[in-house]
Amino acid sequence: MILGIRTTISVILSQTGQQSEAVTDDEPQQLRKPKSTRQQLLANDLPVRTTVVSKTDEHSEHGHELKLVGTHFVREVVHRIPGRLFVEKIYEKTYKCSTCELEDGCSHIYRGNAPKA
Repeated sequence: MILGIRTTISVILSQTGQQSEAVTDDEPQQLRKPKSTRQQLLANDLPVRTTVVSKTDEHSEHGHELKLVGTHFVREVVHRIPGRLFVEKIYEKTYKCSTCELEDGCSHIYRGNAPKA
């Protein structure tokens, strides 16, 4: 009698779709492979060329002299010339006008104009 009740309950549950996940989950789940980053895709032994773009006029709008603060990374480009492959890292020089900052209290930062991608 107990065996007949269990069979009836399992038939009812399978028809309503309320079975537990453990009973129907006999297949192993497929795990997704994480996406590769750009650094993983590029070979580590490629030659690297660094291009630093500076501002053509090293004066502010008010004619004050600009001080070099540092460089700003813009982008990394892979170039393919027949028979060669290299990576170009493009940076822009960053400048600051300390005279304008003393006059109005706001820092004035200027960067070189790197060509668009």
